[in-house]
This record gives sequence, structure tokens and C-alpha cells, in this order.
Amino acid sequence: MPTIEEVLALFLEDCARSSKSGRGRKDLGSIIGLFQRYLNNYAYKGLNAADQKLLERHRKEGNQFDFCQIFGPDKISDNVSHFVASYLIRKVSQSPPFLGKAAKTLEELCIWIMRYKSVNKEKAKLAAEHAARAAINLPRAARAAKILWAATLEGADFGSKDFDCSGYMDISRIEEDCVWIKPPAGRVIGPLVLPPGVAELLEPSWEINCALARSRGRWHFVEVVNIYPH
Repeated sequence: MPTIEEVLALFLEDCARSSKSGRGRKDLGSIIGLFQRYLNNYAYKGLNAADQKLLERHRKEGNQFDFCQIFGPDKISDNVSHFVASYLIRKVSQSPPFLGKAAKTLEELCIWIMRYKSVNKEKAKLAAEHAARAAINLPRAARAAKILWAATLEGADFGSKDFDCSGYMDISRIEEDCVWIKPPAGRVIGPLVLPPGVAELLEPSWEINCALARSRGRWHFVEVVNIYPH
């Protein structure tokens, strides 16, 4: 069975043969490189007991192998969801179109790896569907976060950084140019007025990492870090 590293290289070769744009090939290499680094640094957390032992054996024997040099393509599907839903948002500082293209590339990769007998076709199909949704929603979420972040820089001064409420919160409701959000523990907060054009980018159930302050009886965004299109 080929390793993940070998499979990703073959995928890039196949894409290069069918691509007419040099720019497209460069972006593709960057995206697959990001995914490979993610696997090498984080994918071990999802291994079962047997695979954990295999990884530990390599380490004890002094083999300087990365995750992608030990395991095969069957491990790819398990890691697509977290890569497109969290890693790309938290760790990758790129434009909204790049994030969408990254998720689309992972969708194509999941479909492509179905040629290998070791790959669970159903899991690969589900991972491809997740990546396809992310390809649509990631650019929207990134644009919304950028607009909201810029708006907070231009907003009123609410004093110190001792915010009234901060952390990861779920979007509960959206109406016209207002949003209501719910902290993990507590009641729904809102309405919070949104800048023009942001409401149509967001969806209920998406998650916002933000900070809020209450002034003159109204809630306001004072920081917006990331938006996660769950």
C-alpha cells in the first residue's frame, strides 16, 4: 500500500497533467502542502490504539518518519473534516477565494483516493461532501469575519478589554441586518446590528469567536476573530 506522501504526490501529478494554468498548479501544490503538514502535526490525535502503537514503535526505533510516511490513504478521509472546518480558519491566513479553493481541492482528493482498495468509499464520499459544503461556506464566513473585524476597529470605544461577554458563540437567529447569538452557557444575546451585506453571508448555527459589550441598553461587537461555518 502506498503511503499518504506518495498518494498526495500522485494526486498532484494527475492534476498537473489536466491543468492548463501554471498559477492553478502553484495554488494546488500549496494546498496539498498545507494538508500534508496538518496530517504530520495533528492527525496522530485521531489514531486508534493499534495505529498509536505502530507510531510509537517507529519513534522508539528512532525512525524519523512523519505521519504521511507511515500511514496509507485510508487515513485521509478521517482528517478532511477538521482540516476544512477548523485548521484552515484558525491557522491559515489566506484570502477567502483561497480557502474556498482549498476545500474544493480536498473534495477532489477524497473522490480521487477512492481508486485505492484500502480506502473506505463511504467515508471518502462523506468527507468529499463535507469539503464541498466548506468550499461554498468558507469564503462567505471569511468575508463576513473580515467586514465585522474592520467594523469593530471603527466602532465606539467601550473602555477596557474587560468585555461583558466573549468566547465562541452560536448564531441563533438572523433578521435583516441584525443577528442574535448564544454563548455556551447563558441566554441568547441580541439584536446585534451588522454592517451592510454581512447578514446574507451568515447562516444560523455557525459559530463566531467574538467579544461583546453592552452600552446604552444595546449589545455591540467589540472584537471578531473567526467565523466557523458548521
